Amino acid sequence: MKSPKFLLCSIAHRCVLLLLIIFLSSRALAQEVLYVAEGGGIFNVTSGDNFGSQPIFVTSPITSPTSGILGLTANSSGYLFATNPGLGTVYKISPNGIVTTIATGLSNPFGIALDSSDNVFVTNLDLGVSGGSSIIKITPSDAITTFATGLFNPVFMTIDGSNNLYVSNQGNNTISKITPSGTLSAFAPGINGPEGLAFDSSGNLFVSSDSNNIYKVTPSGVTSLFATTTLPQSSGLVFDASGNLLVSNRQGQSILEVTPGGSISTYAFNVYNQGPPEGLVFVSPNIPEPETWSLFAGGFALALVAGIRKRQALQFTLAP
Repeated sequence: MKSPKFLLCSIAHRCVLLLLIIFLSSRALAQEVLYVAEGGGIFNVTSGDNFGSQPIFVTSPITSPTSGILGLTANSSGYLFATNPGLGTVYKISPNGIVTTIATGLSNPFGIALDSSDNVFVTNLDLGVSGGSSIIKITPSDAITTFATGLFNPVFMTIDGSNNLYVSNQGNNTISKITPSGTLSAFAPGINGPEGLAFDSSGNLFVSSDSNNIYKVTPSGVTSLFATTTLPQSSGLVFDASGNLLVSNRQGQSILEVTPGGSISTYAFNVYNQGPPEGLVFVSPNIPEPETWSLFAGGFALALVAGIRKRQALQFTLAP
């Protein structure tokens, strides 16, 4: 016959194992949520959607009848960050839709990106001055500084794993690179009307454009044509977990999906609500990390074992 101590240890181990299985199952079943920014607000989108039937994630107070959201990004905790050029504002939006204004009074804030420390970077367009646009930095405590100057109508931007920023300059048809210290250089010149930017898992940079073309730029700066869409004016870009590139298309009022091999299909259509689709971002469900689940499982097992021991002690005390 097995000892009570052995049985208690067996129960604890099984509790931990069961909760870890639940955690792994939830991770496997969880899917990233795609958000799209456009004139009417921020929307949830899934593959095959007719956009007219999709739920709005948030509108007021981030939009107005004459101005909508363009830039969109997210951090690892599921918070969205968005720009409204017409209102000159930058917003932080919680996973349950609570909106906080983190910057206001800017000149046409457009593209937006986050570094590994959750500093927010925003392109700040000055359409009247050649080379007069800048990049604004907003710290987690909402302190605002000018991070880089000398850009030419910068629109979208993204950031790599080393916290280097990459910016689409439409004024001089160049992708600029800005180091964490603020040093500005030309990374990929000669791309006509560059728009959205996104990195794949291999570190290649993909660039949409005002034309029908989507370009691929290697880490060394070599540019090649990746795909050609049926309609011009592609804007925001984002990769899904399978390596497919999703593309906002203004003229087609749709979101396109481009496979790693370059095949193009429509991911969502009728994407228009007071404005065409712009920024795209995937947000992972807020599932606790393995360490959290392990601590919870261990605590649950200890509590269960303690309860069993207390019950055994009570039975022993009350025994005739």
